[in-house]
Amino acid sequence: MELINDGGWHGARLPELRGDIYQKLRDLLGDISPDGDSLIGQVMAVVAENDLNIVEAIGWTFAGFFISSGEGIQLDGIGEGFTLPRYGLTRSSADVVYLLASGQVIASGETFTISGISGDWSPSGSIQANGKNATGFVLEVKSDAITTGNTFTISINGKPYSTQYQTGDTSDSILSRLYPIIAAADTSVTIYSTEYGLLLYAADGKSLIQFSFSDDVFSIVRTGMPATTWYDSDTEFPDVRFGYVATDDILILANGSKGFEIEDDEQYRERLFEAAEAGRKNVSASRPGIKNAVLAVAGVSYVTVNTNRGIETDADGLPGKSVQVFVAGGDSDAIAQAIYDAAAAECGFYGNTSGTATDGTTTETVYFTRQSFQLVYVSVSGDTWDAETTGKPDDYESVAKSVITGYFSQLEMGRDVFAGQISARLVTAFPTMTDVTVTVGTSESPTGKTVPISSGVVAVTDSTSVVVS
Repeated sequence: MELINDGGWHGARLPELRGDIYQKLRDLLGDISPDGDSLIGQVMAVVAENDLNIVEAIGWTFAGFFISSGEGIQLDGIGEGFTLPRYGLTRSSADVVYLLASGQVIASGETFTISGISGDWSPSGSIQANGKNATGFVLEVKSDAITTGNTFTISINGKPYSTQYQTGDTSDSILSRLYPIIAAADTSVTIYSTEYGLLLYAADGKSLIQFSFSDDVFSIVRTGMPATTWYDSDTEFPDVRFGYVATDDILILANGSKGFEIEDDEQYRERLFEAAEAGRKNVSASRPGIKNAVLAVAGVSYVTVNTNRGIETDADGLPGKSVQVFVAGGDSDAIAQAIYDAAAAECGFYGNTSGTATDGTTTETVYFTRQSFQLVYVSVSGDTWDAETTGKPDDYESVAKSVITGYFSQLEMGRDVFAGQISARLVTAFPTMTDVTVTVGTSESPTGKTVPISSGVVAVTDSTSVVVS
């Protein structure tokens, strides 16, 4: 078949072009491969799947156009296609940060008021501190840690930030110096002045951040925990914005959501866009589609997805046309159903555990892998210091362990542990440190420089597996 010759251009449909390509490829194979027909068939199957992905993705793109243009009953019709009706009565909500004292628990339904709004607000669940995973902290430097040569370090999501003791320092002066250093380097955090002191918190006013700091150096004055609270009215729908005033213990550091008797077009349109985007990403066993589906399962705290769209088993041992989902938490059957619903019909499921799923007619076993953990031992020694400055700080051991804890807190699944990365963080945390030796391993008294971590495994450590000498 010729597309063009001396007579000019000759049109051809894409299937005709591909048919011609497949035939010529089969002719070229000849007797070289006894599986020539099988090979061509597999190529055709892969191409057909790619075509389906493209067509579906284009469809979702055009869905976005119709959502933008639609109004009223037109949006209702699109919503029926997504099985996404308009919301009915929805109360106004406010995203707040509770400043909790040690051991304090806010009970579900405990009310408060916001200045300028007459009604009550309350959370739908209880709120309490969760270790050092919080929206923010009001901290105080312990008096016995404020000594010449000491270094004051706070890690945010595994990255340490430090300042050193200066003559005449107090807790307030140290934090007033350290917090701006952190906020300038990491735009995901910022500072807010509270009744109890400076709050270092997530800039969006509602996210959780993994903090790490030495308990020998810092004491927690208040822990900032996020909560969505609801307005107690079905007829009034106040709109709460950043900076509105509640109490000294309840801060409004993010915009809330205004309620409604029936969802209007603009609010509905945003949800339809999200549904169209989710549909586009969910095409044929894509990683985002499966991940989003499994994350929606109650109790699931972590998900990652590996797919092999090729024909042969890949380097990680994943069979061709298969998906392997790594999961932490959640019910096995609920996870299996989420994977089954999100994955393409022709893909296989791979893993070391399983659950059952159904399409209403057939029940199938779906395999996936439970996230596991590898305890890593860390040895820190051979530290040398700049003798011309303040030298080794008194709080070296506790701060070093805090920095190492921060490093492990940000490791994702399958990420190897490198002694050099820990060394770099220690040198960053201690400005007067000039050198340090770090070794890692999976047993006591480690001697290695790296610990390989397999797929589906997360490296962890604890207070007994880290030795600073």
